Amino acid sequence: FEPIPAGERYLRDLPQEPIQTEARKETVKADVPLNAIYMAFKMPERRNSEYQCYDLMSDVLSQGHSSRLYNSLLKEQQLFSDIHAYITSSIDQGLFVIEGKLIEGVSIEQAETAIWVELNKIRTEEVTVDEITKVKNKSESIMVFAEMSLLDKAMNLAYYELLGDAAGLNTEIDKYLAVTPSRILQAAKSTFVKEQCSTLYYLTAQDA
Repeated sequence: FEPIPAGERYLRDLPQEPIQTEARKETVKADVPLNAIYMAFKMPERRNSEYQCYDLMSDVLSQGHSSRLYNSLLKEQQLFSDIHAYITSSIDQGLFVIEGKLIEGVSIEQAETAIWVELNKIRTEEVTVDEITKVKNKSESIMVFAEMSLLDKAMNLAYYELLGDAAGLNTEIDKYLAVTPSRILQAAKSTFVKEQCSTLYYLTAQDA
């Protein structure tokens, strides 16, 4: 068998969305048991050097029962039955999403205001050492355990090769451990701006 010549490499060059300069809101009503709110902010792509800041920031906000959104909005104020913050991890520009299901009787405006209070806190004050240490340790343990499975390791190598460098898998933990409270603060300041927020009110038929 002779070698098969490689095909021409595809260069991904998709048009980018314009910068969002005003808040966007949409209301949808449906036959659902509880009202819900979704808030989305644009964030850097997966290859961006600040990606790890956004990942850890989402964990500070909503990972576990000691997270900010769970403690303040679900446990203390009892506004939500469920609330999460997560990122889409897109190869292109991604989204930082906050979604919550409201407790019956809580208005959508009250819920949105409470979320903004928490977002304004993280964009004006650095996260604590305890907070960032906790989420770093969690991320590190997840990545270390992923190395124990041959299938997971093979899939991760393939993914990093797709990103442009399979060897990047070996330095990913270091990138997470290098994140500082000041970097998270700068990421939050540039992201959590009302003019850059797209909000969806997903309401029950009777509340719409």
